[in-house]
Amino acid sequence: MIVHHHTNNFPGIILAIVFTIALLLYLFGVWHSNRRFKRWSTIRSLYWVIGSIGAIISVYGPLSQWLILIFLDIWLPIYYSECFPLF
Repeated sequence: MIVHHHTNNFPGIILAIVFTIALLLYLFGVWHSNRRFKRWSTIRSLYWVIGSIGAIISVYGPLSQWLILIFLDIWLPIYYSECFPLF
């Protein structure tokens, strides 16, 4: 029997779209500002693009599923054991 596992990542898709639109608006703003005013720092723009791409990857795709599992299986039990000790 073939079993297909489907995950509902609708919130991740919406967030990825929002981050992509923000990235495109930022790049348009940099381009427009560089034409009319003083040039923006290239390294600042590069870091912003890298951060945006990292945000898109972290909310959509296999990495997001893996991060959820890491949080639920590793970090959450450690947090609860530190905040609510049995002894």
